[in-house]
Amino acid sequence: MNIRDYQESLKMHAPCSEGVDAFSRCKNRKDVFSLIGSPVAADYFLKSISDGWGPTPDDMEKVFRPYLNGGLTSTHDMGGRKLRSQVWCRADEVSVPDSVRWLMLIGCRGVVKIANWQVVKIFIDANSSVSIECAPDSVVYVENYGGEIRNVNGKCKIRKAV
Repeated sequence: MNIRDYQESLKMHAPCSEGVDAFSRCKNRKDVFSLIGSPVAADYFLKSISDGWGPTPDDMEKVFRPYLNGGLTSTHDMGGRKLRSQVWCRADEVSVPDSVRWLMLIGCRGVVKIANWQVVKIFIDANSSVSIECAPDSVVYVENYGGEIRNVNGKCKIRKAV
């Protein structure tokens, strides 16, 4: 699947008008990649994967290889506040940088490490199986889109995404 294939599928699955507008404004792969990890598109994108019509981990690696796994940290304006996000694919170990607040995992198998005093929201796709190791004073929220999660020290707040 490439970006155009996804765009065609997107039209058939009734995204919100804000999402359609945001996708149509993307001029290149980097723009699409930034949109994937944004508050506008993250939920819809992960739902497309769990519903079976979205991209696979193979598709993600083929299209977005230079940006994955910390290659690009996207910054999103949240009404004057900056939200930084990263998308990881097929990683065995993820250490979340201090500035990242949203982390999207696609086809990851292994360990996610959260440092002390970090506040992070993690989105996990159906192809992922991870252990999350949280430091004692970290705050971690997990949106689970069908993946397998092991909450190593019980510090994560896990919510099954609809």
